[in-house]
Amino acid sequence: MRHFLLLILFSCSLSLLHAQGPLDQSVTYTANNLPLQQVLFDLSAQTNVSITFNADLVEGKFSIIRAEDESLRNVLRRLLDEHNLQFQLAGRIVVVTAKPILNKYTIRGYLTDAKTGEPLIGANVYLSGRNRGTSTNDYGFYSLTLEEGDWNIVFSYLGYQSQKEEIELRQDLSLDIELDPSLTLQEVVITAPEESGDIGTAVIGKEHFVVSELDRLPALGGEVDVLRTSYFLPGVQTGADGFGGISVRGGNVDQNLYLLDGVPVYNATHLLGVYSVFNSSAVHSSTLYKGVMPARYGGRASSVLDVRTKEGNLKEPMLEVDAGLTSGKFTLEGPLPGSKSSYMITGRRSFIDLYTRPLSRTIRAANDIEGELGYFFYDFNAKVNVSAGKRDRFFLSFYNGGDTFENTELASALIQDTALIEEAQQMLNWGNTIASFRWNHLFGKKLFLNTTLTFSRFYYTSQEELDINRLFKGNIITRDFLFYQYASNNQDLAAKLDFDYSPSTDHYFRFGLNFTRHRFQPGAVVFDETILVDTISEESIGVQLTKNPLLTNELDLYVEDEIRLSEKWWMNVGLRINTLNINEKWYFSPQPRFQLRYWIKPNLDLRLAAGRSTQSLHLLSNSGIGLPRDLWVSATERIRPIQSWQYTMGLGWQNTQGWSALLEGYYKTMDNLLSFQEGVLADIDGTNWQNLVVVGSGRSYGLEASVQKKAGRWTGWLSYTLGYADRTFPEENLGETFPFKLDRRHNVGLALLWTINNKWSASANFTFRSGERTTLPQATYQYNQLNLLYSDFPPQFPFYFEVFDNGTKNSVKLPPYHRLDLNFQYRFERPRTEHTLSFGVYNAYLRRNPWYYSLVRRPDENGVLKSQYVQFSFLPFLPSLRYRISFFSNREK
Repeated sequence: MRHFLLLILFSCSLSLLHAQGPLDQSVTYTANNLPLQQVLFDLSAQTNVSITFNADLVEGKFSIIRAEDESLRNVLRRLLDEHNLQFQLAGRIVVVTAKPILNKYTIRGYLTDAKTGEPLIGANVYLSGRNRGTSTNDYGFYSLTLEEGDWNIVFSYLGYQSQKEEIELRQDLSLDIELDPSLTLQEVVITAPEESGDIGTAVIGKEHFVVSELDRLPALGGEVDVLRTSYFLPGVQTGADGFGGISVRGGNVDQNLYLLDGVPVYNATHLLGVYSVFNSSAVHSSTLYKGVMPARYGGRASSVLDVRTKEGNLKEPMLEVDAGLTSGKFTLEGPLPGSKSSYMITGRRSFIDLYTRPLSRTIRAANDIEGELGYFFYDFNAKVNVSAGKRDRFFLSFYNGGDTFENTELASALIQDTALIEEAQQMLNWGNTIASFRWNHLFGKKLFLNTTLTFSRFYYTSQEELDINRLFKGNIITRDFLFYQYASNNQDLAAKLDFDYSPSTDHYFRFGLNFTRHRFQPGAVVFDETILVDTISEESIGVQLTKNPLLTNELDLYVEDEIRLSEKWWMNVGLRINTLNINEKWYFSPQPRFQLRYWIKPNLDLRLAAGRSTQSLHLLSNSGIGLPRDLWVSATERIRPIQSWQYTMGLGWQNTQGWSALLEGYYKTMDNLLSFQEGVLADIDGTNWQNLVVVGSGRSYGLEASVQKKAGRWTGWLSYTLGYADRTFPEENLGETFPFKLDRRHNVGLALLWTINNKWSASANFTFRSGERTTLPQATYQYNQLNLLYSDFPPQFPFYFEVFDNGTKNSVKLPPYHRLDLNFQYRFERPRTEHTLSFGVYNAYLRRNPWYYSLVRRPDENGVLKSQYVQFSFLPFLPSLRYRISFFSNREK
């Protein structure tokens, strides 16, 4: 009996050994770009399984693979599939052979938010465990062509729970995927670098933001702003608190292209740069390209900020009301009845004038002055999204926003029988109006078309009046009248065709054309006269701001291809051709773009890029006056378009825990830059401004470093920029090179977010910037002009004339600027409602930061008026408080 039991046990053991087989052995192995032949030898040695193959099949092929306690069968399958090879078992020998030629099929569809139906832009679509994949385009569409077989496909997006689908690919397949938002950031799945397969995010110099992920960061007034968030990125310079616009890698503030749903926005800021026109309630995501931009983008020389607004909630109607200390806004969105269509309406208005009007009246009344100061801005967005089947979708969108500034003063003084009455008025208005119609159409299974018709208008008007009346016994004896008026009215009509073609996982073609009709109409009038009559009219001044508009035509053609050359090489090559017509003059500008990435290791890559950019627009701004006068003009027969070359090199690193780091250097040249001649603008129209500018060149170079963490309870990023920027104009600064105004040598940005639990979160921002460059008088010379003219004039009535020696231009470096912001957020849900309360401090520590410097006239100890430069500052700290409530019609919890 005992021998019988031993015999049974021995037989079972043999059966188990036979059932396990050589391919079921466990393997732990890592190869980082080793020859395939070497990898097969290593696996054979580790498992003691013979692997035979023809040397010609594996020659010149390299592999990246990582296996931990995985069966030899799965390891060989993953390893050989990459090279179109297969294996079969002959006894205990593994034979490697070439795969038969298989049919290829295409999987296509849309990735959307499971709660709202919003498209997910730039989402990852890749093969699990493989370095192959693609990404969704600007409308959430993807197309993936694979060989016939069984595939595991992963769909992922930052801030959303990843989803894996097992696909039996035997025919073309339409597959729409909805991803659920993660409750907290620690639920975000970060894939291994070698497994992501994301060709889209391989673009060099690209930063992608999702507004829902930025909502917890500290913000001025508690309102998140996609443009202000970019201030913390390496290579992005700005004045204090955004004042005066942004400079990307040493470029001028007019060299940044702002796109709202693909439509250019001329002026993208409110409050002179402190806020942006992009209402966060309307924005879904934004992408910043600050390096060599892909060929599909053009029109500016330094950067592109591509902002995409929400398409409207396809699942249920929703109303959102949002109010803070500085602004209030509302959003209404939902599905249209009877179709997979939606709408979105949102509006915002600032509350700043509610503070400035009563405060300014009180301050001026204490000084016996009547008048007040008021300022506010507003934005309005509307969009309709209509589905006309699986292949067609239509979009109609509209935006209108602007700023209004008013300042009035009335002061009087009486000295015996003589009265002096001084009345001053300042009014400024500027803003944008944008309308667009878009048609998406899917040709077949791989070709996607977006057709766009757009209208864009930017207007800027400012008017200043100073009226001084001198009366003797009630009769006017003299009247001094000073009048300034500036205006800029630009209109663009454009039509675009953009094609996306994805023939395989290794190629992503984009090509298209863009035609724009520009109309520029700048103008300025100055009137300064001492008048002995009591009547002044606009007709007597002769204001004419509607003469000599300039019309130009611009045509752009582009083609680009994102190529996965191998496991280690990725490349983006493109060409953009710009043609500009002004009257009888034609400009032809080819713009090659090139980007290359080489993976030294699976988590370490080398990056190279070079490209040329052309900009046909110029921004004229006179820095010698208190507020910017932005006059957009076009290149002309005399003034050539701006030309820029940029070269970058860097190293990138990332791991599976969500950490990433980047070190990148850049060098950029800029030609045909304009500098406005200092002094008063007079009688400007669409063409004669050319007589008031000088042409020069610029250069910038620097080093950028950043560290980022995207997963876990703690997330955020740290960035540092060492930057240099200068300008050279033959007719300025004696022709010598001088520093650019925003040549801020050292810049540090830090953003930290802490998810305390599902309801509470905390965040902090810190920024440090070296001081701006400016020109201040090094010496002044004074003489009494009246005493020179009239030797017998009483000396007790001096009239001093000052002459300034400013020295070298921009030779003065202002003090550094630094700021700390703190924010706490509490979020909770109730049936049919969601609530968010944010509170914090902007500029948390009690320190007055230098904001800007201005020339003022103050009396010295002898009562003589002298010019001085005085530093102005924001308040030591500003509290922020914001409450948002969202109402849902169908959601119960």
